[in-house]
Amino acid sequence: MKIVKYLLLFILSIGLGFAILLLGYIYFYNQPVILQNPLLPVTHFSLENAPSDSLKGKISSLSGNVAWESRTSAIANLISEPITIGQGEEVITQGNGNADVVFPNGINLHMFSSSDLSIIQTLPADIVFEQNQGTIEYQNFQGKLPLSINALDLLLNVNKGSVKILVDKDNSVVNVFVSSGSATAAFTDTDNNPKVQKIDKGSKATFDNNAKTINIAPF
Repeated sequence: MKIVKYLLLFILSIGLGFAILLLGYIYFYNQPVILQNPLLPVTHFSLENAPSDSLKGKISSLSGNVAWESRTSAIANLISEPITIGQGEEVITQGNGNADVVFPNGINLHMFSSSDLSIIQTLPADIVFEQNQGTIEYQNFQGKLPLSINALDLLLNVNKGSVKILVDKDNSVVNVFVSSGSATAAFTDTDNNPKVQKIDKGSKATFDNNAKTINIAPF
C-alpha cells in the first residue's frame, strides 16, 4: 500500500509541475515583446517641459491687453510685462494689444491687435509657428534658422527677409505681403495635389482657404 501511495504522490507532483510550467508558458507567450535598440537614445516626453534643446524666445515689449497661455494651461492669462516664452505656448493680442516677440538668430515678430500665435516648435532644426488669426509681421533677416508659419491650410517658409501675414479666419482668406527677401507657399488643392509657389519681394499672395487656390501679384 505504501508503494502505491508513494507512486500516486509521485505522479501527482509530476502532473502539478507540468501544469505550472504550462501556465507559465501561456502567460509569458502572451506578453508583448519590447525591443530596445541600444544604439538609439531613449526619449522622454514631458507635458510640463519643452525639449531641453528647444530655443527660448521672449515677449520683449507689449502694450494694451496681451495674453499668454502656458504648455499646461487651458486658458490664456493677461500679462503686463515681458516674459520668456517657448515651445507649446500661445500668445494672444486682444483688441487694443500689440506685442514684439524675439527668438535667437534674428527672428523677430510683431503682433498687431486681435492676433493669435501658437508656438508649435522651436527646435534649432526648424522653428514653426501657427498663426490662427490677425496680422503678424515675421522677420528672418539672418536666415540662420528655417522659419515656417502655418496659416489655416497654407504653409509658408520665410527664406530670408520680412513677411507680413494677415489671417482672416471668418472669410477663410490668408494674405501674404513680402517686403524683403522671399517666401515659399505650399498647400494641397481640392484634388489633393501638392502645390508650391514662390513669393518674391514686392509681391502679395492671396490664398483662398476654401477653394485652395493662390493668386500672386505685385503690391
